[in-house]
Amino acid sequence: MAMTRAGEFVEPVDVSHVVLSGDGSSAAYPRLEVLADGRLAAGFAENVNPDYFAGGDWVVKTSADHGRTWELCDDDTVPFAWPASSTRERHDRATRVLPDGTWWAAGVVGWQLWPEEQRERAVAEHRFVTPTTPAPGHIGVGTNTMFIQRSWDRGLTWTRREIDLPPAGWTLGLPRDVTLADGTVLLPLRQRSWDGGHGRFLAARITPGQPDLVRIFPVPRDIDGLTGSEAAVAHVGDDRVVMLMRADSTRGGDGRLLSSWSDDGGRTWTFPVVTEVWGRPPHLLVLADGRLLATYGHQRAPFGVMAVVSEDGGETWSTEQTVLVAELGSDRAGSTRRVAGYHPMTVELTDGALFTCYYVLGGPHGKACGVRWRLPW
Repeated sequence: MAMTRAGEFVEPVDVSHVVLSGDGSSAAYPRLEVLADGRLAAGFAENVNPDYFAGGDWVVKTSADHGRTWELCDDDTVPFAWPASSTRERHDRATRVLPDGTWWAAGVVGWQLWPEEQRERAVAEHRFVTPTTPAPGHIGVGTNTMFIQRSWDRGLTWTRREIDLPPAGWTLGLPRDVTLADGTVLLPLRQRSWDGGHGRFLAARITPGQPDLVRIFPVPRDIDGLTGSEAAVAHVGDDRVVMLMRADSTRGGDGRLLSSWSDDGGRTWTFPVVTEVWGRPPHLLVLADGRLLATYGHQRAPFGVMAVVSEDGGETWSTEQTVLVAELGSDRAGSTRRVAGYHPMTVELTDGALFTCYYVLGGPHGKACGVRWRLPW
């Protein structure tokens, strides 16, 4: 029988924790993938500024024992290690090995490092300029450029196509993409104005081919264009896709996630509604048994990473059985401070367990962490 804490949270079972990043370096934005050979791959940014806007180094690690131990990866065939124009681009993009063996990646460029003397140009173009310096003599600048790159020779050479979007303060992605039945990759994107006051959601459908077909569709917002930010999508059957969106107080909401649905493969979307799931940002995973798992950071007590399950494709969530995947501020996560977990991602392993990565924000250095666990029911 599942254990609860104060009648509110359910404990996972078979839990083991690991710190992915090294000591003394600030790390953020881990992401996960189960490789074709069964290994688990993780990529994350290290040596980043506390605001995590731009810069930093991209680190890739792999695990051959379902996430129990990890080692640095020097294998260029791992998609997380494929080349990119920036650390942030590596984090946000979608990567695929297509049926014909082509290596394929798509996404948005995200933050770029510009020389300090280009600040006036950035301001004149109404680009968002990061408030801190990501590297000496440089500024972090928002971009509005999508890209598609591919290699037909296992990474020896690459072709790249860039697509400019209409001006905005910045356009960012998030590694919460899905592949639809016809091979189309659906990417959630978000934009904000140069002053951060307004924004919008976009759903990018990219169908690999010659040429790749790129179609970008809007997702409805609130009347003032204020509410919502980072989003995750899941393919829940036929042409139906569900989206969960961050909506905390810094993004016009009260902390509860928003949900929207598409019944035509991401071309049109319903007006978002407020869920009873509180936290940010979300990640969605369709489990092998058909249930939909949402993991998300929880920025109030108990601080950590939470998970809820839906048995109806995201229409309702098991908030009465919220799983406390990783409670932070304890020695289990390697910290004694009150800290918060951000940007969790979860994969289902070949042995049936789940592995969730996240980063710890709080204290002098951020940490990229992981937890191996199982649902209690």
